[in-house]
Amino acid sequence: MAAGDLKSLVERWYEVLNRADWEDHIDQFDPGQDWWEEWKQEHREFRKAFPDYHFTIDRIIEEGDYVAHFGKAEGTFQAEFPHWELRGIAPTGEKLSWDEAWWWQVLDGKFGDGYFVVDGLRRLQQIGVVPMPEEANTE
Repeated sequence: MAAGDLKSLVERWYEVLNRADWEDHIDQFDPGQDWWEEWKQEHREFRKAFPDYHFTIDRIIEEGDYVAHFGKAEGTFQAEFPHWELRGIAPTGEKLSWDEAWWWQVLDGKFGDGYFVVDGLRRLQQIGVVPMPEEANTE
């Protein structure tokens, strides 16, 4: 892909994911990979838990066929999410914010293999499951 095309792909991805009707548009990114249907199902569950999910891109880095993007996510914890650190935790109705970082290989203009990191500890701290670190006493 030409320089800037990967950045544009990521921007379009979040334009879709940030919409309430994301499912009507997500298949334009279908990479034909085995994990795609599983990812969509997990994201359906995530969007039930965080129906107002919104991601703001802070930085996109592209090199060759790889793209990484970093940013802030937020959403209101409205329903149980049966995955990751939130499994088994009752929804609180609180608006949470956290960092996310994603790395993708892009093949033929579609997302291929990828990895992501979500600051789940921050989410747990915000809902009181894990205590917030104490401020350093400078007196």
